[in-house]
Amino acid sequence: MAEPDWVDRLFFWISPGIEFEGLRIGALDGDSSSEVFRRVKDAIQLIKTYDVVRFRMVVREIARIWIRLLPGHSAAYRQDKKMCLLDRRFVLSSQPEFIASAIIHEATHGRLIRWKIGYTEDVRHRVEMACVRRELAFAGKMPNAETLVAQTKAILEYGPEVFSNEAMTERSFAGEIEAARGEGIPD
Repeated sequence: MAEPDWVDRLFFWISPGIEFEGLRIGALDGDSSSEVFRRVKDAIQLIKTYDVVRFRMVVREIARIWIRLLPGHSAAYRQDKKMCLLDRRFVLSSQPEFIASAIIHEATHGRLIRWKIGYTEDVRHRVEMACVRRELAFAGKMPNAETLVAQTKAILEYGPEVFSNEAMTERSFAGEIEAARGEGIPD
């Protein structure tokens, strides 16, 4: 369940943050924030260097990037704040090209929302595939990105059942359990 709007705004406001390439980047992770900022800046720089079209889309569709614990997902888009959320575990464990790809994916969600394309279960698979194709277009412009290309192409093989309400709820619940364990909460 999403946090109430005022809680989300408060935590982003009090989070340490930086400005980079027109984006406000915040991190709700005090002791590793310099590392997460460096990694996200590297990812944004990759987008700007190798795919200026998608860089412009990112800057147009995303005003804020917030790195925090994001149970069940590596990234998400908050339409009401033009915000890309990135899971801090994902940021700290991923290469910059994978972080860049996630940012592009979420910016594509923003673009589709702006075009009034919903995210109901009946269209979710098509929406996700459109986002993945934007990731693949970016990955194809990067040198030495064979792993990113292969993993992105594999996602294109997913069927609609992967994006059903039931499957997404199950993944979200499993992610919350995993996050709680990772934070030291006992079973």
